[in-house]
Amino acid sequence: MADPLSVLRDYVVQQKLDQVKLKDDGRVYFSDQYSFPKATYTAFKSNGPGGDFYDLGSVVYFISMVAAHETARIAEYVAGCKQRGFRPVAFVDRK
Repeated sequence: MADPLSVLRDYVVQQKLDQVKLKDDGRVYFSDQYSFPKATYTAFKSNGPGGDFYDLGSVVYFISMVAAHETARIAEYVAGCKQRGFRPVAFVDRK
């Protein structure tokens, strides 16, 4: 079985982020090759207090809203996370 963080990394490197979809059915789809539950924990661990692992939905939302759109405002991103039930990626983890 594929690692969801590795699959996401491959899609970002290959500039195929437009093929990664967060769906209302609780899954993240990578074109028609892979799908994983949004709640799947990844190997991406926070360096902040608590040091918890990020779930796939939170990482995909971060990449699609902040990393892919340089003009996105952090306040809008955090509000979107709250609205969608995602954990915001901490400032110390954004690089």
